[in-house]
Amino acid sequence: MTESNYEGNNSYDEQLKILEAQNSSLNDRLNTIQKVVEDSRFLNDLQERLWLSFDVNLISQVMLQQIQGLIQTEGCAIFLVDEQTYEFVQQTTIPDNYKDYFEIVMRDIVKKGLFALAINQNTFVVENVRNEETEEANTLILLPMNTTNKTIGMVFAITKLKQLEIPNDLILLLFRVVTLSAFAVQSANLYENLNKSKDELEKANLYLEEQVRKRTFELKLAKEAAEQASRYKSEFLANMSHEIRTPLNGIIGMAELLAGTKIDPEQDEYLDAITASGNSLLELINDILDFSKIEAGKVDIEKIEFNLRDILKSVVNTVIFKVAQKGLELICFTPPSSPEMLQGDPARIRQILVNLVGNAIKFTNTGEIILEIEIEDESLEEITLLFSVIDTGIGIPKDKQKDIFEAFTQADGSVTRKYGGTGLGLSVSYKLASLMGGEIKVESPLGEGLNINGEIGTRFYFSLKFQKPMGMDNKKDDFSSIFGDLCALTIAKSKTNINFIGRILLHYGIDSTGVSNGKDIANVLGRLSQSEKKYKIVLIDLKAPGINETTLKEVFTIYKDIMFVSLVQFGNKDELELSEKLGFLHHITKPVNQSDIYNGIINSFYRSRKIKDERIGKQTAKKVCSQEDRKEVNILLVEDNLVNQKLSMRMLQKSGYSVTLAINGLQAIDAISAQKFDLILMDVQMPVMDGFEATRIIRIDESNDNMRIPIVAMTAHALHEDRKRCMDAGMDDYISKPIKIAALLEMIEKWTNVRENDLINITKQNIST
Repeated sequence: MTESNYEGNNSYDEQLKILEAQNSSLNDRLNTIQKVVEDSRFLNDLQERLWLSFDVNLISQVMLQQIQGLIQTEGCAIFLVDEQTYEFVQQTTIPDNYKDYFEIVMRDIVKKGLFALAINQNTFVVENVRNEETEEANTLILLPMNTTNKTIGMVFAITKLKQLEIPNDLILLLFRVVTLSAFAVQSANLYENLNKSKDELEKANLYLEEQVRKRTFELKLAKEAAEQASRYKSEFLANMSHEIRTPLNGIIGMAELLAGTKIDPEQDEYLDAITASGNSLLELINDILDFSKIEAGKVDIEKIEFNLRDILKSVVNTVIFKVAQKGLELICFTPPSSPEMLQGDPARIRQILVNLVGNAIKFTNTGEIILEIEIEDESLEEITLLFSVIDTGIGIPKDKQKDIFEAFTQADGSVTRKYGGTGLGLSVSYKLASLMGGEIKVESPLGEGLNINGEIGTRFYFSLKFQKPMGMDNKKDDFSSIFGDLCALTIAKSKTNINFIGRILLHYGIDSTGVSNGKDIANVLGRLSQSEKKYKIVLIDLKAPGINETTLKEVFTIYKDIMFVSLVQFGNKDELELSEKLGFLHHITKPVNQSDIYNGIINSFYRSRKIKDERIGKQTAKKVCSQEDRKEVNILLVEDNLVNQKLSMRMLQKSGYSVTLAINGLQAIDAISAQKFDLILMDVQMPVMDGFEATRIIRIDESNDNMRIPIVAMTAHALHEDRKRCMDAGMDDYISKPIKIAALLEMIEKWTNVRENDLINITKQNIST
């Protein structure tokens, strides 16, 4: 009984011990959990406090205070890495009198390698140290401040606790406090750097704004200076142009008048030299002025309606004297089907073509020069034309072809001495074409073979796009009612001319054949007369090989039913006299054009009375201008320069016009109030009252009257701005000095409806050059 009770008691005690052990374990776990929770709350609170601040000093203070609260520290310090020197610098120390002590401790642990150990292994280090002043033994705890990718500092804590008295969980808590603080310090540094960068950026912006303001002011001053310089340059160019053109006008004009008088051959030779020199000087002035305007960006491209064939005719009239002097053949061709009216800048197109053709004449000694226009593309609203100028001249080496468009440059320096010129013409033309949307290109077979005629030569070409005027009639004319089944024979020296004439004849529905040698003209006509085609007209170039007076008389005698039309070189009096002597029904002056061929055929039929249809019957003859007709045209000449007064008066009087002279604008106004004038030729730069002011007053006085007198500016000013100024003042047209007789008469005819032409115009059809 007693033994049994004892055994039971023993079992109970063991169970009680087990329960007590389990309870103790549960308490330990509970304490651990509570400790973890408390540590977590502590760390969370600490994190909130740390991350609310962006002040490194404040973060350091909070961290050290937390460390002091966790362990009994004698002192603690933070060493942070200096981002410039990468050295550890003491940041914060508690208490302050421990600063020097921690510097000593720092050097000591660095020597022992403990500093590097803590950083490299990212772990805490606990080390026993002795305070040399108090000779007390203390414990040093090293806690590295590491973030994700770098070490930013080190925490030192000195405590009197023995190393064994510091539990690991407390060390781990300290380590977490330091890590949180490390991230907070890093964030604060980033924030400080951001603010610093922001400040630097603001300072940089302020500096840049100041520099921009300063530079803007300097640019404004420079712009004003440049504009002023440009104005001075424009004024200088205008004055220079006026001062040079005024005496040049007298030289060239008087030379033209003198050429119309009786002079001996020696005097005629001297006169030719004067005229050539004057024209060369004029070309030089024009090139320099144009180049200066282009370089200054003062060139405006107009978009006005113009007649393309009139432009080509003007180009031909400008260069034809030089062509005749060198004995060259000038051939000008426009597709007969091309539109007559276009929208663009006629003055600039003419200038480019005159330059290119003039350049071709300069470098061509024998052969021909071709000015050809082809249709590249066409729609209802637009047309693209290809302009080509082809010569049989000396050619251009391939390595020099790019240089010729540079200012003051020619393909060969020696060429300047031989042929003359400034080297500006092609440069000006190239830039003008670019302003209009085209590009002048060149090809020359020099060194690569010969051209199609077996001669060395050069081709300049460019394309331009034009608008067609609104409402333009593109209807094709039907010429079958006039010419029926007519066929023609062309005999010409140039195969190119034969080809172009054939294309024009085909446009009028006339089938044609061409030969380049007239030696066997009788045999050729004999063969053609036996064919089914009715060859009724023959165009004969009097320069063609085999063509002479004897041959032509024989042919005229045999073929009396055929109409013969001569092709005569411009300015060749011998050819013209031969044509009249042999009795050609009509003569066409080369270079031929579309309207010349049409009118030549019509005139021939009219004079031979071969055509009597309704259309021709309605056509009227054009008035022939006589001296009596011109006397009825009363012109007021307003000019202050004595030489130009004499020159212009003589030009006009010699042409049969009635002229009244006024030496300034005020006299012009008085003259208009005293008598009636059909036209006013107005100089612009005069004393007392200039031409601009006089024109404005005249237009005001005319406002109450239905009559408006045409006023043409006749001035040595040649800039585009001057022309615009004339138009703005109320003038109707503009003629630039030096004035040539032909240009002056053409201008008068334009505004007085008087034409100098001794040919009968059989048709009023709108078929022009």
